[in-house]
Parts: sequence; C-alpha cells; structure tokens
Amino acid sequence: GIYISDLFEQEYKNINKENNINPFKSNKLYCYFYAYDYKTREYQKGKYILNIMQRPDFVRVDYYIHNDNKIYLRGYMNSNKSVCFISLENYEPNNARLEHALIEINILNGVNDLMLGVLIGTNAQCIPSIRKCYFSQKDVEFTDEMLENLKPSASDIQMLKESNALYLDIFNN
Repeated sequence: GIYISDLFEQEYKNINKENNINPFKSNKLYCYFYAYDYKTREYQKGKYILNIMQRPDFVRVDYYIHNDNKIYLRGYMNSNKSVCFISLENYEPNNARLEHALIEINILNGVNDLMLGVLIGTNAQCIPSIRKCYFSQKDVEFTDEMLENLKPSASDIQMLKESNALYLDIFNN
C-alpha cells in the first residue's frame, strides 16, 4: 500500500551538513540483539535490517525485521567515520502508538565485520529500554557467543550503581 508519508517526503533538517553521509560500504546494515517477538510472545535472538538511502539533503534509514518486508520505523542518519547516530520514528503517521528510537553505532572499534552499538526504544507500554546490539554490513549468523557478549557487563552494572546512569561499553575491548 501507499502511505501518506510516501507522498509527502519529510525533510530532516540537520545542523551539520557534512555529517549527512553514509560511512558504510553498503546501503544495508544488519542489526542483531535480544528482542521480543510479538508473534511468539518470547524473547529471542532478533535480526533486523537497516536500509540506507543517500538523499540530497539527508540519509534516510528504514528499519524492518529481516524476514518481513514491512517497514516499522523510518528516520535519518548523522555520522562521521567514527560514530553513527540514527534517529527513527513510526513509519505510518497514523500509528496508534507514538514511537521514537535512537541507534548509536561505534564504527571505529569494529572487529571481524561486527560493530557494537545501542538501540534506545520503548516496548508496547512505552517503557524505555536500552539494548546493546551488533551491526554488520554482512548477513552473519547470530551466535550464542554474540548473544552472551550483548549482556550488560559487570562494569556496566557497577557504573550504573555508582553514577545512577547507564553507560554501556560498546568498544569491543
């Protein structure tokens, strides 16, 4: 179907035009994290796709589940060669629930085709969540070892207790 947002392209106003770039060698990124599957009502390994489209004034990003062609979120990218930020919101303007998500990807410290990052979003009750994620330009197998590495580390939890703020290590150390 055609959505009204397809007819009236939303312009994203970015302050720093030099950051309107796609720093990846691909127009597609794969995102892996421990996700809630609304169909099975269980948490499991989740694989998502970010389609990246360079536009004259911004970089548009569409976010969807790997085995489903339905766009869930749409937004824009700001990046340089070290870090990438993606701001996303509901794709359907008449969606019953307001949703906005932010992704941060540590490009500089990627290892073995995998970059660490975070996804900040909400669940169906609008309760905020922050998840560590892997990002890759290649479609890789989401292994148990990868899933284990996405769990908050002891230092992440200690920092939360000390500072009352959650700082997640996304540096592949």
